[in-house]
Amino acid sequence: MTAERPGWPSHSSGALFTVAGGRYAVEARLGAGAGGEVFAGRDTLLERPVAIKRLPPDAVALSSGDVSGVSSASPGSGEAAARLLAEARAIARLAHPNIVTVHDVFQEDGRLHLVLERVPGQTLRQQLDSDGPLSLSALEALARQLAAALAHAHRQGVIHRDLKPENVLIAPGGVAKLVDFGIARVVGAARLTNADEAVGTPAYVAPEQASGAPVDGRADLYALGCVLYEAATGHPPFEAETPLLVISQHLYATPAAPSGRRPDLPPAWDALILRLLAKQPEDRFSSAEALLEALDERQPPIAPTAPEAEAAAAPVGPETQRILVVEDERDLAEVVEFVLKRGGYETLVAHDGLLAWERLVPECPDLVVLDIDLPGLDGFEVLRRIRALPAPQCTTPVIMLTARSDEASTVKALDAGADDYIAKPFSPRQLLARIRTALRHAGKAGGATSA
Repeated sequence: MTAERPGWPSHSSGALFTVAGGRYAVEARLGAGAGGEVFAGRDTLLERPVAIKRLPPDAVALSSGDVSGVSSASPGSGEAAARLLAEARAIARLAHPNIVTVHDVFQEDGRLHLVLERVPGQTLRQQLDSDGPLSLSALEALARQLAAALAHAHRQGVIHRDLKPENVLIAPGGVAKLVDFGIARVVGAARLTNADEAVGTPAYVAPEQASGAPVDGRADLYALGCVLYEAATGHPPFEAETPLLVISQHLYATPAAPSGRRPDLPPAWDALILRLLAKQPEDRFSSAEALLEALDERQPPIAPTAPEAEAAAAPVGPETQRILVVEDERDLAEVVEFVLKRGGYETLVAHDGLLAWERLVPECPDLVVLDIDLPGLDGFEVLRRIRALPAPQCTTPVIMLTARSDEASTVKALDAGADDYIAKPFSPRQLLARIRTALRHAGKAGGATSA
């Protein structure tokens, strides 16, 4: 057996060394749990920060560095190897702005390592412990982001099975990212956990999961209900002195309405959270997509800011405005297109900057919603070309979209001539309000006369 590498940092100021043949530099220990240790690192080839998750030494023993398939498991550890490798392949398939990306998997010192996107910020647990329950607007943003992440994972056949505040990272700007699919499994694969093994965390575990019954994506929706309950009230739906008593409550007790602990919580949130917490899976939302649709249709009464309320109430004029949406994330582009069409706009969609530029001049849109990070031409180059057009097209309002949270990107976008800048994620109401404001300022809405 390969000897344990000396020097893995045991706290946040550990020594620096490299692993995986020098590809990754290990800088500091970030934390540890039952699923292994997490270290801050750097990809020395691509020069980017990463997080390295080091799985426990007894989790799996693999032969001669091959992690490409289950057949590489050494005798006596096939079941554990199969589970861990299935996890790694499953989560590596997930590419979504609200899921932490898996960049690489490697074996060293007889242990399996996952190389993950390193997300600045804090966990939802840390945020709730330090700041208390979320505001209503932050609660809605969290619900939408986690539902979108689960919808994407479930479409890939992956169930998280341990959704809890500790596994939700909150990046600067309020972007939520779901992490640690450490006990996820591919739907339809053979069950690799022991029959009597309770997988999940007691405070957030679905009744069917706690009882050992087969689970599907609706178990994640139950856990999401528990997380939203705690994010809204500061307490999980069930609390008791022992984990077994908590599980018993999940199985048999009826949760109190969250508004009983937070009187300002609108009734729509009570109904949504309690539906997620239904004991029977068939009484919950049928899918994460159905939950997203309910969030759009119900529109829980969250008071918009004064400028957004004014913009939302403003008339758009007798003519239908044409909006060009340039977004390479196709799921997000479809959502934006749906929201705009429902808002009464004619919508054009392009998924790369070059195609958008080729369509822009002949289509003459009234406004452009433009992502910064695009294939072909990036958003800044498309914006530069728009502003170089002859009048009146050079004055076309442009709203920039991005998942970047740094202030420099905001300043660069505005300096380049953007009329507005919206950080992902955003609500449909926020998007429509900002579009109406930009059109009104450009003299294209509210009955104003074009310049």
